[in-house]
Amino acid sequence: MKKPILLTLLISLCFLCACGTGSSTISPELPALSSEELNYIAALHNNAATVADALEEFTALMENPQIGDDKWTIDVAAQLVIIQFAYDEAIEMNPPSSMVHIHYKYTQGMSNLNDATDLIASGIDNLDSSMIRQATYKIQSGTQYIEEATALLDDFKAAHQ
Repeated sequence: MKKPILLTLLISLCFLCACGTGSSTISPELPALSSEELNYIAALHNNAATVADALEEFTALMENPQIGDDKWTIDVAAQLVIIQFAYDEAIEMNPPSSMVHIHYKYTQGMSNLNDATDLIASGIDNLDSSMIRQATYKIQSGTQYIEEATALLDDFKAAHQ
């Protein structure tokens, strides 16, 4: 009676050893996105879209600077304020624990953009091109962080679908 059970166990062990456990080739399925994760993704997407629109409008305004023109100054200030509000909104977001690393990268990027808004305003007010150059660096750095966060978010979503 004991021989068939031992034989079956031995054959099973040999099969596992010959084929491997499968852990290196078969990854466990991750659960689908939770409602908390979906809500966070939607909020982050809306925030990023707002920032992208403001940066696009700001870039268009800076292509033809009209320092001293009240309308131009107000239009630039409006885009800077939109970015500042988006930063405030981003740091108030409460990401799910599974997405804290994504949120960290995103808020690092937004912090750089927020710093750039202050530099730009001061640079325009004081006609200081060095502040504008510093702001340009901050915008590039912020954009890089946001792109990293976006890539992490895309990977996260793909892994959970």
